[in-house]
Amino acid sequence: MKRVAGIMRVRNEGNFIHDCVESCIDALDELIVVYNDCTDNSAEEIKKVAAKYPDKIRYYAYPYEVKAFNLSREEFQKIKELPEDNPHLFSSYSNFALSKVTADYALKIDADQVYYPCRLSITYLYIFSCFEDTQ
Repeated sequence: MKRVAGIMRVRNEGNFIHDCVESCIDALDELIVVYNDCTDNSAEEIKKVAAKYPDKIRYYAYPYEVKAFNLSREEFQKIKELPEDNPHLFSSYSNFALSKVTADYALKIDADQVYYPCRLSITYLYIFSCFEDTQ
């Protein structure tokens, strides 16, 4: 059977992490959590939930300031001029998280969402069947 990973990028979502993870962990083979620029209790909450599921959850701090949201026009123009692999780009942050995945497939998990594990499982089983038809 193919394996499925969840990728969760976190910034100041400490109040939601426990419920989010509890709602999706049973439907995933692994969960990669990458947090960045947190000023709340996100890091602590991630560590707590990872301790509960040490065989499924791996977490990483992303050490660069990610310039992606609430940018001025001037900031946006500067960002557009950066090389594609600049660590301050949101794409680099996302690719860092994706590089930690060992499963066959990955899906994005939003830290402030609560999921239905059975629906997640049905969704990725459907996706698997679509890929099997094309191979």
